[in-house]
Amino acid sequence: MKHLLILRCGKKSIHKIWMNRIRNLMDIAFVYYDDSNFSDDNPTYTFLSKGTKLTGVYDFIIHNETIINKYDYFWLFEDDLILPYTTAEGIINFIEIYNPSLSAPSLSSDSYFTHPFTLQLPSLLLRGVDTVECMSPIMNKNFLYLTLEQLKKYPIWGIERYWQHLLWKLKEVAFIYDKWPILHTRPVGKGTLYQTAHNNSINYAQDDYDALQLYTLKFNTFMNILFGIEDKFNSNCLYGSFLRNFINFNLQLLEEIHGNNILNKVLEKTFFSNNLFSQFLSFNIVKKLLNINKGINGDLSNVIVKEWSFGNQTTSETWCGNMIFNFNGKVMNYFHPNEFRWEIINDHFALISKNNKIKTIFDEKMIKNNKIILTGKFDNKEGDIHFLKEN
Repeated sequence: MKHLLILRCGKKSIHKIWMNRIRNLMDIAFVYYDDSNFSDDNPTYTFLSKGTKLTGVYDFIIHNETIINKYDYFWLFEDDLILPYTTAEGIINFIEIYNPSLSAPSLSSDSYFTHPFTLQLPSLLLRGVDTVECMSPIMNKNFLYLTLEQLKKYPIWGIERYWQHLLWKLKEVAFIYDKWPILHTRPVGKGTLYQTAHNNSINYAQDDYDALQLYTLKFNTFMNILFGIEDKFNSNCLYGSFLRNFINFNLQLLEEIHGNNILNKVLEKTFFSNNLFSQFLSFNIVKKLLNINKGINGDLSNVIVKEWSFGNQTTSETWCGNMIFNFNGKVMNYFHPNEFRWEIINDHFALISKNNKIKTIFDEKMIKNNKIILTGKFDNKEGDIHFLKEN
């Protein structure tokens, strides 16, 4: 695959620190926002556009119509970032296998940041998320084509909201690569992007608000961490409370470095409060990444990624307050021979005993207070109704 790094750069650019080896991996375009001249660095393309990073990228693509068909992936980077060679190489190798529509490197722990959830979690390979920050996105040509006009319409933060909308429309998730970080070297609000926005009378807060109203309210305004994959042999996929506990354990160092209640700010993004992206296990790229062979549809994904209270509706007993079902068919956090594994039977979720007997088929579904409640007969007995209630 061919990659093009589009660097939005000016006089304060620090690209000379890292670019020399990167050119062995990809072509490079300098899209200037001032009268800088880095021709000595031998970029593949140069272009001048005095706007924000995103409007500069838009102008560059529009004025070079054949560019979008020459490359498979586009890296849209700002000029206060340090991109290590190992990061670029690792991400390219991942892209060659999985072909994500949208992704981004994580930020090293000593980086300045806007969104806490972009900070690196060193024990993870990557996280599945429902959007990425506009500072350093990596997208394939189809995603760039579909988002091109919005780069001009939402030239600062609002584009992240549009990407969230577009990912859902495509039934895709984005990735943040914890194994492959970059360094962000300037404090938020101190970079040339904000001065450029001011000079062009662009209100970045309004830009974000407008996109939020149009695209993101259905996602509860959050940028959500959907799952994480551990960076080890036979790695686990973490989601729900497992992911929250993992983040809680691994973010103590970030709390010491940054303070500002970082831990809670990240943890609040790990709820599956939006019922759209809770269907991520049914997305093709996720099934490929996790090697899921079962026929998991959206409804089943909704069941697997959430935690449930399990009990007897007839007697009002609750036997388990945090039952979980993994995508390999196992029941977790509850140990009883009657509820050993799960199956889909006649399009309904069912619990199966250790000796392979069908115990409960949950063939009734209702929504109460935006939570799912499933009910079914235990051993097909009319007077013995079991329930699963979404926590």
